[in-house]
Amino acid sequence: MTTKLRNIAIIAHVDHGKTTLVDALLKQSGQFRENQQVAECVMDSNDLERERGITILAKVTSVMWKDTRINIVDTPGHADFGAEVERILSMVDGAIVLCDAAEGPLPQTKFVLGKALKLGIRPIVLVNKVDRPDAQPEVVHEQVFDLFAALDATDEQLDFPVLWASGRQGWAALSLEDERKDLSPLFDLVVDHVPPPAVDEGKPFSMLVTLIENNPYLGRLLTGRVLTGSVKENTPVKAIDLDGNLVENARVTKILAFRGIEREALKEAHAGDIVSIAGMEEATVANTICDAVVQKATSPSRSRKATPPIISRSSGAANCRCPSSSKPCAARASSFASAARRCCSRPTPRRARSWNPSRKSWSTSTRSIPARSCRKWRSARVKCFPWSRPAAARCA
Repeated sequence: MTTKLRNIAIIAHVDHGKTTLVDALLKQSGQFRENQQVAECVMDSNDLERERGITILAKVTSVMWKDTRINIVDTPGHADFGAEVERILSMVDGAIVLCDAAEGPLPQTKFVLGKALKLGIRPIVLVNKVDRPDAQPEVVHEQVFDLFAALDATDEQLDFPVLWASGRQGWAALSLEDERKDLSPLFDLVVDHVPPPAVDEGKPFSMLVTLIENNPYLGRLLTGRVLTGSVKENTPVKAIDLDGNLVENARVTKILAFRGIEREALKEAHAGDIVSIAGMEEATVANTICDAVVQKATSPSRSRKATPPIISRSSGAANCRCPSSSKPCAARASSFASAARRCCSRPTPRRARSWNPSRKSWSTSTRSIPARSCRKWRSARVKCFPWSRPAAARCA
């Protein structure tokens, strides 16, 4: 069964055309009727995603190409959701790296590509949006190769296949001179280049949880790739964490497989396939759902921790001394706060004139200046922190 199965993820920077490409793959693989009305970016089914026009949650779909089933995972492109992409890469055997033909590789392209290369994935590079008037596909191809080399790709990974495509127009070609007809070259390349899942069906059942969601009828749905063995409905299973500690014992109430944009109930799920399991109440992402005889969790190479935030900041002024003064910043901040309290404790009066339409005359009133507009407040701030003055005043 696994020889006719391929698991791939589509990864790229935001707005490089991942979800639009998935729409075209679904249409050309026969998942929709000819007269069926389908919304644009059908994979962005979340209300917030449709409002913002971006992909926030990774989603799985499946298409049939000839006699091979291809599980496709559409991933978010924003750097804020990089951990989601890292988890997705643990359950696929290949990846399609999209790159805009005009913008070239951008920061998130480097991030997701680096994670894929570290996992030993041999990506397929697809230069998208070749139909743009400002497209430079050959230049972008060279930039992508330089990025592979900078990320210490192996010789096999450097020998990546390249496709030129337009996801919106629904075509892909092996060269810029080939006929721009449909996405058949992409389907064929996925089947030939991406290896089938390497699994062992003789071992007990185990599955690494990668995605989690709620269903109003079935409760919590845990999505992941079946690593070993097989599982049937109503089978008793358990969930364990990375250290092998028991999380909960439960029974599989439902097994759902992805078929296009729908989900199909299965009686049995085999190793290598990506499915959703219902019946667990406490298991979560990075837990292993397995048979009762399994004592060891999934290897850390697949359930690795997400990369921590890139930027960290610690603020403190107690031991800071600025070049412009030998007085610590904390002491000057205290002086500034005292001066601000003194000048802002009493409202600063200001006379203002306003036109009264009912009386058809001008009236004079007194109001207070806001604290940050107070002249004393500003002078105290500049006195304590000289660098807060405008550049022209500092130069003078």
